[in-house]
Amino acid sequence: MKNHVLVLGFGVASTAYVSVLDFNKVKTSVIGSPFDNKNIKNVKKKRTNKIFNVNFSKNINFFYNDELSLIDIKSVNLIIIGTNTNGIPWITKVLNKIKKNCPILLITKGIMNYKSKIIPISKYISLKCLNNKIVMASGPCLAKELINKSHTRTLFASKKIANAKYIKKIIENEYYHPDVTKDIQGAEICSAIKNI
Repeated sequence: MKNHVLVLGFGVASTAYVSVLDFNKVKTSVIGSPFDNKNIKNVKKKRTNKIFNVNFSKNINFFYNDELSLIDIKSVNLIIIGTNTNGIPWITKVLNKIKKNCPILLITKGIMNYKSKIIPISKYISLKCLNNKIVMASGPCLAKELINKSHTRTLFASKKIANAKYIKKIIENEYYHPDVTKDIQGAEICSAIKNI
């Protein structure tokens, strides 16, 4: 089966992961959040990110947030969530609309308020979208390092280790080295604290 990755959100971290997918020659559809219209407009026009000096091949396709219907959702076998915490409500709407039960790699760090309780984003998405195939990416990993193809280690954490291993096979390459763990709660807490 040929891989097709759907990336939701196009900020700094998403740009880095898209560069990894491009290096790996993975077909990728990037849909910007409502906060990413300027970035998507620029990259659609010039196929480059001037800030990080990244050029994108034809394996990568970019879409505005209202162009979801233009993406072949049936062929998607991995979703990457890479928006800021303000974009998470938009993410849950998109996930519920497309109803894909494939693994989700969460590169967004932080916590959410749910029924007057503070919970990790992974749990929030599971509760809001009924998808239990969430994998959390936890540092130490900087976007600039990935874009520069520096050797980088990271941790993919999931309650079901098979989901983490599945994503690792798609994303791992000669410079990006993910390890896997079942300790999603520990990985997510460490990631959130790192950003503080």
